[in-house]
Amino acid sequence: MLRLEVDEEVVIQLVSIDRADELTAAVIKNKEYLRNWLVWVTPEFSVKESSEFIRQRLIDFEKNRGISLFILKNGRIAGVLGARDINAADRSAEIGYWVSKNEQGNGLVTNSCRVFIKYLFKHLDLNRIVIKCATENIKSQAIPERLGFKKEGVLRQAQCLHDRFVDTAVFSLLKEEWDVNSQ
Repeated sequence: MLRLEVDEEVVIQLVSIDRADELTAAVIKNKEYLRNWLVWVTPEFSVKESSEFIRQRLIDFEKNRGISLFILKNGRIAGVLGARDINAADRSAEIGYWVSKNEQGNGLVTNSCRVFIKYLFKHLDLNRIVIKCATENIKSQAIPERLGFKKEGVLRQAQCLHDRFVDTAVFSLLKEEWDVNSQ
């Protein structure tokens, strides 16, 4: 099982179906906040959706298409971090993340991303990693900026979030830039 230590309190590890109830509870507890930025957070979100998410992410992992990890703080789910659209030919992937509202502002996501990016560059030999986030989501945009990503631009009305279209900022990081900044 993929498990990476971030610090003495935090690990990121491959999602597992036995934690579907805990994942559901974390999403429901943060539903109003997460719904602003994540289209899959619906009023009806339940263990069924969590279980299906985990099953699909494990299939993606087996087929080398993606990696989804729980962000665990003191053994409890604080959020999710993942890489999707892993392209072996282009050696690229897109990463995304979410964290419980009460866990924001303490470096949890930034530090978890730092460890995950190192893993992706070193063990998967990726050359390019992309992060996309809504331009209105200032906290989410601060993460790639802190990690040395370059802002490539803005995709206008690129995502429909429930009842509104939002612009999406696109950030990228190349392996050679990461090596230079040696995180």
